[in-house]
Amino acid sequence: MYDMVTLADKIEETKITAVETYDMMAQYLVDCSTMKKEVKEEYDVGIDLANQTHKHLTGKKKAKIDLIVSLESAIKEKRLVYKQAQDKIKEEEQLVLDEAEAERVKEEQARLLEEAEKAETPEEREALEEKADEVVEKVVTAPTVVNDKQKVASGGSTTWIKDIEVVITDAKQVCKSVASGAIPITVVEIKPTKLKAWAKLTLVPEGKYKGFNIINKDRERVRS
Repeated sequence: MYDMVTLADKIEETKITAVETYDMMAQYLVDCSTMKKEVKEEYDVGIDLANQTHKHLTGKKKAKIDLIVSLESAIKEKRLVYKQAQDKIKEEEQLVLDEAEAERVKEEQARLLEEAEKAETPEEREALEEKADEVVEKVVTAPTVVNDKQKVASGGSTTWIKDIEVVITDAKQVCKSVASGAIPITVVEIKPTKLKAWAKLTLVPEGKYKGFNIINKDRERVRS
């Protein structure tokens, strides 16, 4: 219909100073809409074929990935159950070791102080008392069955890390915390398109509101 470059130059050079030119530009606007349709028709067949291929391959890929992810989840769950059980055992063993070490120190100090009471000289007594003060608990560590990091034969590795899970129970309360500054604004996303849809649906008039403005605009719709 048009040479694109020529039409672009013509539109760039044209200034609307009369209704005739305004009407001519309307024709150009409709012609542009028509040309868009022609370009879409030209490429859509190839794009549709490519999309079908993409959809087919993406589906096969997703099915395999989903299966692998389910296997990973099953493995992780089993390992987690075992690790938590071993951590509990280690925690209980550590408590026993700590209590035993504290008891050892207590008994050793009592023995030295008892000997100090029986000392024949003040010097010997003072030495035994000092020795009792120097008796402290040694670091005792229960054996570890599950290490935080594990290397496997293939060369890869797994690492246990401390993490958290966040579950939203009341979105309004979260928004209140953001508004008060307790939670940074960066944790939320405000979508102008959703806000626009709500404003149009509820017929919110033009004006300034808390946190946003509504501005009436003219937008030309073209049909070819």
